Amino acid sequence: MKAPRRCCVAPTSKDRAMGFGLSPLSASACLLLAALQTGVPVTEEPRHKVVFANGYVRVIDASLPVGDVTLFHTHELDNVPVVITGGTIRTQVVHGATSDTTLEVGRAWFAKAAYTHQIANIGATPLRFIDAEILARWQSSGAGSTQSGPETTIVENDIVRVARIVLNPQVSLAPHVHAQPLLHVEVSGSANSARPRTAGSFRWLDPGAPHGVANTSDQRYEGVIVEWK
Repeated sequence: MKAPRRCCVAPTSKDRAMGFGLSPLSASACLLLAALQTGVPVTEEPRHKVVFANGYVRVIDASLPVGDVTLFHTHELDNVPVVITGGTIRTQVVHGATSDTTLEVGRAWFAKAAYTHQIANIGATPLRFIDAEILARWQSSGAGSTQSGPETTIVENDIVRVARIVLNPQVSLAPHVHAQPLLHVEVSGSANSARPRTAGSFRWLDPGAPHGVANTSDQRYEGVIVEWK
């Protein structure tokens, strides 16, 4: 007797004549498998949590325990991931290559949409990212980016400027203003006695809002800003 066909291979007319085909349950399972292989929206991937959104940004807090693997998921928007807890990941592009990468705490980059991938935590530490998705451009009056002394530009294009802020103990970034809105992500956390912040926390600043950091601790401070254009 001819063996039944595999789940997700469509039966031929000869198969149907012999009584072989996809049951409703098998068909549903195949549709689910196909969806998982082609990618769910990143907002529907269980390890990616939307924690803030406005007209310009959607912030995703993504955590991946040791040994865990995400679903294939699709990033439909340009985005800037910031590494809060580093480690080693294995990334597979859907229907494509696999690569291993070690990510250091504080690393940030610009990722051009759209792309679909799966991430596995193959290291020895939990992974955490804060991902800033670009919902809209800033309609500025043409003013350029504002950069303060301790801000070091990591990447800059016509969409965003991404910069790192590093402060030694007892050193401050004096209050100043930016002509464009920005997202400030805490990488190391801040021990500012007036407004302590934990690693992975963030704040959105509208244009002209005072922006500064006072590192009153005995530890090195690190943060990342994503400034809209």
